[in-house]
Formats: sequence, structure tokens, C-alpha cells
Amino acid sequence: MDIDLDFETARRHEVIEYIINKYEGHTARIVSYGLYKVDNLINDLAKVCGLPTDKTVDGEQKASNERTIKQIKSLCNKYLDSDSNLDLDAMLEDKEIQMYNKEYDNIFIHFSKLYQKVRYIGTHAAGVAVTGGDILDYTALKMDKEGNVYTNYDLNDIEAIGVIKFDILGLQTMEEIGELRELTGVTVDYDKAIEDKDVLEAFHKGDTQGVFQFDKKTVRNMLVDINCTDFNDVVAANAMNRPAALSTHMPEQYADNKSNIETAKELLYYDYTKETYGTIIYQEQVQQICVYLGGMEWTDADKVMKMDGSKAMSPEKREKFNQTKKELHDIFVKGAMSNGFKRDEAEQIFSSATDMYGFNKGHAVGYALLAVEEMFYKVHYPLHFWFGKLKYAPNDDTYYKCCVLAAKAGNVVFLPHINYSDVKTRIRKVEGEYCLQQGLSDIKGIGEKAALQIVEERKKNGIFTSYDNFYDRTHFKGSAVNIGVLSKLKECGAATFDKKEYISRVTKYNSTLLCREVN
Repeated sequence: MDIDLDFETARRHEVIEYIINKYEGHTARIVSYGLYKVDNLINDLAKVCGLPTDKTVDGEQKASNERTIKQIKSLCNKYLDSDSNLDLDAMLEDKEIQMYNKEYDNIFIHFSKLYQKVRYIGTHAAGVAVTGGDILDYTALKMDKEGNVYTNYDLNDIEAIGVIKFDILGLQTMEEIGELRELTGVTVDYDKAIEDKDVLEAFHKGDTQGVFQFDKKTVRNMLVDINCTDFNDVVAANAMNRPAALSTHMPEQYADNKSNIETAKELLYYDYTKETYGTIIYQEQVQQICVYLGGMEWTDADKVMKMDGSKAMSPEKREKFNQTKKELHDIFVKGAMSNGFKRDEAEQIFSSATDMYGFNKGHAVGYALLAVEEMFYKVHYPLHFWFGKLKYAPNDDTYYKCCVLAAKAGNVVFLPHINYSDVKTRIRKVEGEYCLQQGLSDIKGIGEKAALQIVEERKKNGIFTSYDNFYDRTHFKGSAVNIGVLSKLKECGAATFDKKEYISRVTKYNSTLLCREVN
């Protein structure tokens, strides 16, 4: 069993430590095995088979060796199937490969012996195994120098022997929400938020830019197309915003069923799909249909739920998949007929349940609640919401997009300035109004080290009174505020001491933001 849990990225290690300490003797971190693949194996073998590309060879020889290594990798890939299995016999019969073997110390012989073998032992980034009894009854353990204990099975084998695997994942949105709660002094009541008219209206309009899992244009259009009116629609949209669901046109079916509800009610499995207007979206719906209509055991229903025939498979795996599907099909049809359905009706229900994409409802509800909470702040505390988005923006493009959206939401965005900015974007009060003040490190080419030095100097010895004063206090031998930084600051107006010029820049900047359209 695999259980995914999301926590603040900066604090998820605390959760891992808590689990390990609380269930001592029943838990351990999960080991990971790094295997030899084509690229890393050929790179390693090249060093010992006469094809190094490091400093031990000159430039011309290095380039020649790199070309040869690329050719060898290409040859290897010819003999791998869709599951990355190696056809060794065919490989060794290849004349070109035999030539390389003679010239480079049997490089392909070594390759065949080491391919898919363990290259290194690591730690699964998020996985923790928890057992019902003594963990040594399930797996051998290994211990590192710090005394941390790890399973000797990796994540796939741990699940195969019936051990629960918790994935303690880091989710930045949790940090953003935590900061919004602190800044606003408001903790969202989910029961009220999911019925908040302003929140639901924003989802209805697809006004979800910046909102967790609902930022992209595809899902924003989907919200409009399905006529999103309540929390169930938000959950469904979250579940359908996945490649498999989009490729099968599930949102279109959902919208059609919702607008033609009387027709949807005629579906044989409608009673178990009422909340999604007769569209099978959730894995739980598949399970209920299998058990209550098909008379299946829950264990078999679980197998049906996990079936995915869209995956690339080897002929052997495809044959096994088809056989399993047929066995489950026969069990379902037999059970459905005993429940009063005709054979063709049973066939139709099973086909619908297995051909549709199924997403975990619990997962969709959890993520939809986070989206609702973010939307609550976006609607009722737009300044704080966009401040958080700017603070955690992962790149310049996202940062600029958030500036545009913040300005369109009615916020003034002040450009960076050595006397007003902190290292990162902050909320600043200007003439009685709260605004967004861009940070010094938000200027392209100004690193956090230089920005921090400027801010600390200003806090310690007061504001800078002139450019010369700023220069003398921040630019010295070994300073992070070098000529390049000074040039950038002057170029973008962050080091001007003409207040009118600075305000003029800010005004023009905000006018530009309001004219921009972002996806």
C-alpha cells in the first residue's frame, strides 16, 4: 500500500523523524538502488576501455572519443525493447559491435554483464516503510554512519511484500498558505469557504490564475465549459485536469451530462455517479460499480480500478494484461447477470467502468480544498495573495506574470529601490495604502548576497542619502556589490535619488502591467 502525504517542504523532515521515532522497531527509511543505464554505464566503461573524455586527453582526441561514445550508445539502444530489456544474443552478433569489442577491450561484453545492475545505493527522498510487526520480520536492514536505518528492499519490493509505504512529500503551496494565514490573521473555515459565493463565482468564471492546480489555461477553460457552480464541480475539474482524462474528452462528457441530466439518469450505473452527472471520474466509483452492480469482491474490484491498458507494454505483458482483464470481465458479467442485468447491459457497464480514466477522489478533494483556500485569500485578501505568489515565484517569467495579475487585481507594484526594498518582495505602506514593493534580488543580475548586504547596511546605518553615500558604504574590496551590481542598479533606476523620476518609472511600469495579457 502506498500513502502520499503533503507537507510544507521546509518541515517535512520533521514528519519523517516523528514517524520513525513513534514507530521505532516498525519503521525505516527506504533504500533506493541506482541502476546502470545505457548512458551512465557507457560513460563509466569508456574511462577504462580506452575512451576517456577528461583532462587526460587533448582537445582533438577528446572530441573524437566523445563521438565514438555517442555512436556506441546509439548501438546499445538498438537492442533494447520498450521495457529496456537487452537482447544480448542479437547484440553480440552485430558486426559493428564485434569491431568495437576488439578495439575497446570488450566494451560490449562488460556492458552486457553490468547493464541494469546496481551502480549505487541511495535513499528514497520521501519514502518511509511502516510494518505491523517487527520490521526485521519483513526486511533486512542497513545502517549508515549516522545511525539511520534503511530497508534493504526498494520502494517496489516493499509494496510487493505488503508493507505500507508513506511518501512524505514537500508541497510549496502549504508554505504559501501558512504564510497567508499568518499575514492576514485568518484561518479559512472550509465548510464556509466551499459555499462562499465570491469564491465559487471566481471558479465559475475561470478566474483561477495563481490558484493551486487551477492556474493553467486548460483547466480555466474547463471550469467555464463545465459551468462550475459548486465544490463538487471544483473537485471533478481537479480530477479531470490530467493528460489521460483530457485525451479521452472526459470534461466534454461531464459538461454534456450536466446539461442533459435527464438523459444521464438513464445510465445503468447513474446511482453511483450522481455527483459527477453520470461520468465515471473517480476510482471509488469504479469500485462501487464493480461490487454493487457486478457482485465482485472488493479485492477484484481493486484490480479493475488499477487496470490501465493505455501503458506501453511488451507483448508478454500485454498478453498477461488481456488475460487478467478477460478473467475480471467474466466475473463481473456473471455477477451483474445474477443481479438482474442482461448480458449486453453487463458488458456495457464493464466496458464503461474499465475504459474510463479513474482518479483517486480523496486526492482530488484534498487538492480542491487547498485550491478553495487559496481562492478565498485571492478574492478577499488580493494584496496578500499576490505577495505570496511573488515571494515564491520560481523564475523571472512567473514573477512578471504575477506582477501583471497583481496590478490587474488593483495593487500598485513598486519597482526595486535601494532605500525601500528588502531582499525579496515585501508589503509596504505608501501614503496610507498598502502596496507591493519588489525586492532587490528580483532584479535580474543582482544576487541575494549583494541584495542582503545592501539591506543590512541600510538597516544598520540608516537610509542612503546620495549615490556617493551608497557607493562609499557598499562598494569596497571583497564586497558583493561590485561594478556589475552597481551598473544594474543604476540601469533599472533602483539607485536614483530623484523621487519624481522614481515615481514616474513606477507609474509607467504599472500602466504597462495593466496593458499586458498573460495566459
